[in-house]
Amino acid sequence: MKDLRVAAIIVFTALILVILFNKFVMGTVLHYFTHIEKHATSDREQFSFAFKYALGMFFTTALMTLFVEAITYNNFYTHPYGVIE
Repeated sequence: MKDLRVAAIIVFTALILVILFNKFVMGTVLHYFTHIEKHATSDREQFSFAFKYALGMFFTTALMTLFVEAITYNNFYTHPYGVIE
């Protein structure tokens, strides 16, 4: 029971940190990078930001979730197709 409680605390802490990173850090940094690119129109600048933000969200949420589950619960084995749920 104690192991389950510790695992839940770790998961919720990681979740809160990912949300804060996605909301504040990644948005600010990507706005800065997009502004540096000096796009010809604001439409292209907005598209560039949205594309970068979508990729960043994917990498910080989907892949991190996969890695945390694989490492925490040993939910993987050496199979030609990789991580198996």
